[in-house]
Amino acid sequence: MKASLRLSFEKLSASDRALSVSMSMDESIMKFITGKALNQREAQERFEYQLKTNAQHSSLGFFKAIDKTSTKVIGYLKIVKEAKDIMEIGYAVLPECRGKGFAKEMTVAMMNHTYSGFPEVKKLLGTVDQRNIASAHILESYGFSIEKEELSGDRTILHFTKDI
Repeated sequence: MKASLRLSFEKLSASDRALSVSMSMDESIMKFITGKALNQREAQERFEYQLKTNAQHSSLGFFKAIDKTSTKVIGYLKIVKEAKDIMEIGYAVLPECRGKGFAKEMTVAMMNHTYSGFPEVKKLLGTVDQRNIASAHILESYGFSIEKEELSGDRTILHFTKDI
């Protein structure tokens, strides 16, 4: 995946286990992804799933987002095919890095990656916890609209789509 103005992207690898597990066990990150922080076992399983997903395609999967200036990881993104013509995108930004436009930059990078490398893709998907107003706003600002709402326990999940 091509770098953006401020970020470079590297696929998660086996050496990123501590980073991924730590992020998966962080309530402030996971509350909008799974509804809650994962325990150690769940976080390990999630990391194994990320590695398995990454092995399926050379330019899709889970990527670290790295600030080019500080060289620190600011979050991660997911870009995977849901079907031949449908790509799902997602992102998580570390709490201390929020409010700096990184999620927008990651969204644009994933959209550009799809447009340039996957001409068969006709639709983008993004799934957002209804409480994550900032993330919903980002998707809407790039032309995504709510296709459906789904109840998941005590959460409402918004399924956004964008035709391309």
